[in-house]
Amino acid sequence: MIEVGIFTTGGADVPFETSRSGIRIPAASIEEINAAAQRVTNGQIRQGVIADRMGFDYFWMSEHHFIFEGSELSPNPIQSQTAIAALTKRIRLAQAANILTWWHPLRLAEQLAILDTISGGRLDVGLGRGYQPRETETFGYSYGSSHGDQERNRAYFEEAIDLIRKAWTEPSFSFHGDFFSVPTKYTPWGHPVTAAYWDAHGGNERVNEVMGPADGDISIDPMRMDPNGLMRQISLLPRPVQQPHPPLWQLMVSPRSLDNAARNGFNGYSNLVPNGALRKQIDSYIASCERFGWPDARGDGDAFKPGWDSARHRGLITGRWIHVDEPGVGNAKKFRAGLEAVWDWYHPFGFSALVTGDPTVPATTDLLEQGDLALVGSKDRVIEGIMRIKEEVYGDSDFFFNCQFEAPGLTSSENEEQIQYFAEEILPVLRRECGGGPDLPQTTVDLIPEVVAAVEAAAAS
Repeated sequence: MIEVGIFTTGGADVPFETSRSGIRIPAASIEEINAAAQRVTNGQIRQGVIADRMGFDYFWMSEHHFIFEGSELSPNPIQSQTAIAALTKRIRLAQAANILTWWHPLRLAEQLAILDTISGGRLDVGLGRGYQPRETETFGYSYGSSHGDQERNRAYFEEAIDLIRKAWTEPSFSFHGDFFSVPTKYTPWGHPVTAAYWDAHGGNERVNEVMGPADGDISIDPMRMDPNGLMRQISLLPRPVQQPHPPLWQLMVSPRSLDNAARNGFNGYSNLVPNGALRKQIDSYIASCERFGWPDARGDGDAFKPGWDSARHRGLITGRWIHVDEPGVGNAKKFRAGLEAVWDWYHPFGFSALVTGDPTVPATTDLLEQGDLALVGSKDRVIEGIMRIKEEVYGDSDFFFNCQFEAPGLTSSENEEQIQYFAEEILPVLRRECGGGPDLPQTTVDLIPEVVAAVEAAAAS
């Protein structure tokens, strides 16, 4: 079986130029970049809807902020995917990734739970730690999850995961760690409605679990909380539709992140990795999962297929840049120029090591194509490249593959042309060669007919 998704990072749709230093930059003012960000935001939502209607299984988005350099921008994937959820029927919605060190965990948990609720349980949750200091220092400073102190950043990440899981799986809860105390030990709360509710639905013992002793009378002055009644537990609402919670994912970059994902029972997304290295990552991931007791949130077995297991929704996946250049579709020259801009951006962060083996050696479009990290050219070239990943890496297991059609400089209509062509000409071939695709149920919570009916009824009256 093969599952196929789309991954979008929000490259600017403006023209690019070569600067005096030889790197690719937008040929646009900051105001033109802003207008491009507005167009791209709407384009991403439209592409998510198109992907659903064209038969793709997943739509993935990244989280990045402040990037006026044009390489990527996706400041709120949850908000964009909530719009997509309301307009789609079956496609699953995922992030690669929500950067947990930029969020209060409970705020993130609430927003993700709302997305899972609105979509009818079609959410996959990707989590990451962040690697760009401009973003991490801006959003993480108030939580102490700084870019400069990587061990503290990791500790925050681990604690935040524990807090989110607890909030999603317990009707009411408390949590006390190094970064968060929820509720705080000094939170006054002697509200009579709270006490009356738990007295009716949990008994006096439950009242004492949730609220501290109030010296008899739990009534409060309307101007202040009773200083004798302290809050002991809170509830996060709504909790996710999926039980015990939506599938969790982590981006794989280092052996440590791979090991951490296995220990936490996370699926792995390993991008920009050549076939040989990807196979080794999968082997290491499976070995780590076995060492940690095959953690599986669904609890339906102690093993899964070595690679991707569609039935258990479990394993490690990958993706590639895709651009079909056939008569009447595509522009390989423009796409390759966009990849140059992407890698002028990625190289200073050290990502070239994933392609060249040396962080000081830049990744070129030629190297990306030679390593099948960018599949550019004819329909047959794209199919052969994808099937080579299946044969060399995934073997007899199921296969989960993400397509990244966009590149800086391409317009939304050019990206959508690629989506449609791939869906009509390539996806059926992959389904046939890989034994079909998943039967995703139509699980959307259809809000629109109710709204329309209410409007019509109001108009009639």
